[in-house]
Amino acid sequence: MDEMRTILKWLVTMICLLAYFSLGQTKASASRIIEVKNEDSLQSVINSAPPFSVITLPKGVFKENLKITKPLTLKGKKGAVLDGGLREDVLKIQASDVTIDGIHIRNSGKKNKNAGIHVISSSNITIQNVSLSNIFYGIYCESSSHIKILNNRLTGLDEHFSKRGNGIHLQECSKVDVFSNHIHSVQDGVYFDKSEDIKVEKNQMTDSRYALHFMFSKNIQAVSNIMSHNINGLMVMDSRDLSFIHNEMNHHFHFRGYGALLYDSSNILVKQNRILHNSTGLALESVTNVKTNGNLISSNQVGLELKGANGQNEFTENNFVGNIVSSKISNGIVRLDNGEIGNYWDDDSSLDLNGDGTGETPYKAGTLYDRLVRKYPYWQFYFESPAIKLLTKAESMFPSLSSSLVFDEKPATIPFQIWSREQNRDNTKNLWFFLTGCLLLMKSLLFIMVFGRNQTK
Repeated sequence: MDEMRTILKWLVTMICLLAYFSLGQTKASASRIIEVKNEDSLQSVINSAPPFSVITLPKGVFKENLKITKPLTLKGKKGAVLDGGLREDVLKIQASDVTIDGIHIRNSGKKNKNAGIHVISSSNITIQNVSLSNIFYGIYCESSSHIKILNNRLTGLDEHFSKRGNGIHLQECSKVDVFSNHIHSVQDGVYFDKSEDIKVEKNQMTDSRYALHFMFSKNIQAVSNIMSHNINGLMVMDSRDLSFIHNEMNHHFHFRGYGALLYDSSNILVKQNRILHNSTGLALESVTNVKTNGNLISSNQVGLELKGANGQNEFTENNFVGNIVSSKISNGIVRLDNGEIGNYWDDDSSLDLNGDGTGETPYKAGTLYDRLVRKYPYWQFYFESPAIKLLTKAESMFPSLSSSLVFDEKPATIPFQIWSREQNRDNTKNLWFFLTGCLLLMKSLLFIMVFGRNQTK
């Protein structure tokens, strides 16, 4: 009986191995390279190509609107251009196991979902090293999964943002990597609509409405992205389980401009970001379980704004430096420390009498003047006037005058040292370059000294 079982196991193993190798040979035999000529119809080449072919485009302009319905790779040599003629999608993908690599795609239609690349109900899609220009939507993916969008350059229409589409639009998508893309002059840089399990890393988004826009999405990590000169950096609405780490949000100076606005969302980590030069740095409205740790919030008109019913949120080790107004509070009771450690506020006048780095009196965020401005907007005219400075000083001397219910009981008296791992790696690399340069210089000097002496003899 044991011998029979052993033989059966051996037979099953051999059958599986034979099936695996025969499948691999079939796929490998189908993976042929097809060189396209400039006079060829590219759609005809695609239609006649076997599955898993690699179709290579030469330098030149192909004025076609393409559809891919089988597994294949479309790879362009330098100077290969696909021009949609301002009609519909330039390239539509309705198949799995498709790669688009190294092509310049331009001139899509300008209505509905027209895009440079439109992915529908597909999986295992890679879009890399692609340049897209004068397109309505850049890359529009819907009902798809396992997508890699890597190292692409997207430039939208030369129109007001309301007449543009998004750079990368993910609708009901999952398992997506969006890495190292440059996105410019679109409506929203990357738009997440009912999507999940996504990583967004090292992208640059400029001159658009929102750099990253989240709606009804979850399980998304945004790491080391640069968002600059948009209306908003982050716009988060009705989403959960998000993390924002090592990003930079700067120069959002529209009158409604925010470095990051989190609204009606939950379970969010905001860690070690640089939020600089915005109308409002960080704004929380009706959010829960947001952990804000180790961020530099600096040189904004308003550093922190709290609106609505926020709850169970935590602020620790953040540096609020050089903001015109450190905090702007609407209502509710909010604690800005975790009971052990708080934040650094450069407008805090608390003294550290025992030398433990923590102020002896709580920092109160928001002032009586803030409430007056919300009720009587024309009071903004008196900002930084002697009367308002006197009112603020009186409020700090007589706590009973204060209307603030938002406070930091553990305010730091010196800024926190905020270093990300990337910064440490970069600093270490720079140090090694410096030391190597010094050694080479010393070696050169010694050589010159010795050589010079030999010459004089």
